[in-house]
Amino acid sequence: MIVPSPWRKSSRSPSGGNNCVEARLAETPQLSDSRHGGVRPVLPVTTADYLALLHTVKTDPTV
Repeated sequence: MIVPSPWRKSSRSPSGGNNCVEARLAETPQLSDSRHGGVRPVLPVTTADYLALLHTVKTDPTV
């Protein structure tokens, strides 16, 4: 069993803010919305989709 990494939020998110999408690596990458606190939905995504999301966020200035 792989122990999930801690949740990470973008460095562009406001400090101390809980209004962002966070990601962590586990057996499959996971995304979550920090607005929901400790009882938040977790969305597992494929590695390919996660990498595509990272690429888009890093290269598309409109995101």
